[in-house]
Amino acid sequence: MDRTPQSNVLFVVLDTVRKDRLEPYGYERETTPELSRFAEEATVFESAVAPAPWTLPVHASLFTGRYPSQHGADQGSPYLDDETTLASTLSAAGYDTACYSSNAWITPYTGLTDGFGHQDSFFEVLPGDVLSGPLASAWQTVNDNDYLRDLASKLVHLGAMAHSKLASGEGADSKTPSVIDRTRSFIDDSESDDGWFAFVNLMDAHLPYYPPEEYREEFAPGVNPDDVCQNSKEFNSGARDIDDDEWEDIRGLYDAEIAHMDAELGRLFDWLRETGQWEETTVVVAADHGELHGEHDLYGHEFASTTSSSTSRCWSNIPTSRQTGATTSSSCSIAITRCSTCWMSIPMQSAGRMATVIPTALSPATRRARCSRASIARSKGLRIPTPASAPSSRERGTTTRSSSTPSRSSNCIT
Repeated sequence: MDRTPQSNVLFVVLDTVRKDRLEPYGYERETTPELSRFAEEATVFESAVAPAPWTLPVHASLFTGRYPSQHGADQGSPYLDDETTLASTLSAAGYDTACYSSNAWITPYTGLTDGFGHQDSFFEVLPGDVLSGPLASAWQTVNDNDYLRDLASKLVHLGAMAHSKLASGEGADSKTPSVIDRTRSFIDDSESDDGWFAFVNLMDAHLPYYPPEEYREEFAPGVNPDDVCQNSKEFNSGARDIDDDEWEDIRGLYDAEIAHMDAELGRLFDWLRETGQWEETTVVVAADHGELHGEHDLYGHEFASTTSSSTSRCWSNIPTSRQTGATTSSSCSIAITRCSTCWMSIPMQSAGRMATVIPTALSPATRRARCSRASIARSKGLRIPTPASAPSSRERGTTTRSSSTPSRSSNCIT
């Protein structure tokens, strides 16, 4: 059944989530039952490649459809300046728009929230009203001056240390339930006849790893988060060593964080179904980048553009009958695709060829077979590897679309 032309849009970024820790991609641990359920009706992108290994440039690309070399938001100029974004395009089309995140980079002072009618940062260190207004305006001026930028970098470093401290320990609370609750309230309050657009960034899988006890006991039983290395820079600098057992503990905590995010995302999905909005909503779930857990003797994600740190995940609830396209894409293409889904003109300048490719899922039969293999492996206590190769052309039904023929499909996972 065709969806309405003016559908709602829910865009979820699972920050710092690796492809090989998710069940739809063959992971044998039950970290993502809700995403697995979603994947049964969604387009699952096999190889969605991030244009950078950290938050700011990737989200700028997600929102503009342009590469970092084009939009210019990077370490040297840490703000998105004078760009048409997905939010501004949908706002201009009459959508109610909102951005909710606990990521320090997704705030007014970096320009990533420009165009959203509602926004709230659940960042630990500074409340939302401090991150807007005069400070947000001053951020660009500061970063355009060499001396002030050096000073600002030191302040950001101190802020990051404070965030790490506040986000650590048994008393730390995940902000994800609050982000989900705020998103539900926004949707409930939306009165636009055209629809709503909600963007959320969930940060649980980002260091430091302090998952709720329920999930820690399931995925990392007996592991005390304070006993493992939670500072990637200590390991990368050679000041701290990590043996195989500690890596296993770290990965267990990471899995627990993903499982918690999955449960909270399922809570939002179930609410949309119960309120009759699921069928009217384009849902995109993506990771911005991955994470290194010892590969290439590195920990974290900001130091290398390797497969584990730069390959994204993407799902979209595109009806099976419309699953056409390539299995490989860039995060740059999501903004273009979402506007096409809403049947509106796109004033954004796309990144070029990669933004005109609409990626697609594995066939439903292949997904079911993969999930079945993982279930059998779990029952026998076996471990199955994550598939390393892309599916054949018969599995994926590969075709491409030109930018002049926009996709009108609805939901995806990257």
